Amino acid sequence: SLLLTARETLDIGANASLKASTNTTAAATTWTLSGDGAAVLLSARSDSQLLRQGAALATGNLVLRDSAALQATGGRVQLDATGSAALAANAGLSAAAVGIGMPRLQLGGTQPQAGNSLLLGGALLGQLGAASDLLLRSYSSIDLVGAADFGRDSAGKTTLGKLTLDTPALRAATAADQVRISAQSLVLTNSTGASSADSSGAGSLTLASTDSLQVGPGQQAWLAAQTQLNASGGVLLKGTSNITAAGNVSANTGSVTAAAAGSTQTRSEWAVQGALQLLNAGAASATASSQAPRGAGAQLKL
Repeated sequence: SLLLTARETLDIGANASLKASTNTTAAATTWTLSGDGAAVLLSARSDSQLLRQGAALATGNLVLRDSAALQATGGRVQLDATGSAALAANAGLSAAAVGIGMPRLQLGGTQPQAGNSLLLGGALLGQLGAASDLLLRSYSSIDLVGAADFGRDSAGKTTLGKLTLDTPALRAATAADQVRISAQSLVLTNSTGASSADSSGAGSLTLASTDSLQVGPGQQAWLAAQTQLNASGGVLLKGTSNITAAGNVSANTGSVTAAAAGSTQTRSEWAVQGALQLLNAGAASATASSQAPRGAGAQLKL
């Protein structure tokens, strides 16, 4: 594995090529960084992780210049910055698992709505969609803008494998923001330790999985007038989670269960400002994730 870190600025030059060679015997590693900074991880293992705690979002700038290429065939490429990021349109990210961690992320729209926000669009969005395991991490919010449909092809077929939305808030601010996010396996979590200061949203958000939809661990706000969960493989609660929803929430699923986590009890609390509907979508489909071991003695407070 290769891990590059900087407190102020990490600059990957034009035409630079960084590659993690395939290594089937390498062990997965989790790196945890503290405070502000920028980092790039390339690992031969797709299940390696890069985490960051205590970010103040004051500095930590990442630059990926023209034709820079980051490759980890069968492994993981992960970018992380707490200040700002400038990624060239023709820079390349190629790996089975790809992670993007930024002070703020925007999906949809044509221009970033905040100065420190990275707009996921164009060639970058195409590369992210090609990964079988995609992590989108924002240290403040993931802003969902306009009429966007992410994770499906033009025929409505789900094309994205596993998607993790790791953020304090999913935000559809205006009534014009009507966004659908689809994946075979969807994880809603917050590893950043931050919480959202916003409490409202006027848009619509649909989160859909053809396998399980995992909620937790962590604290997350759903800032939309209407949030809809579609999980044919069931909703899976994991760890300790606190969900706040600015508007109405409807969950279309055949089951709500807790993940087995050794001696750790699953506790999930949902505070919904509007109406909460739990709708039976039929028996949960029998998938690998939906048949994973389940925990006992879990607590769910609605």
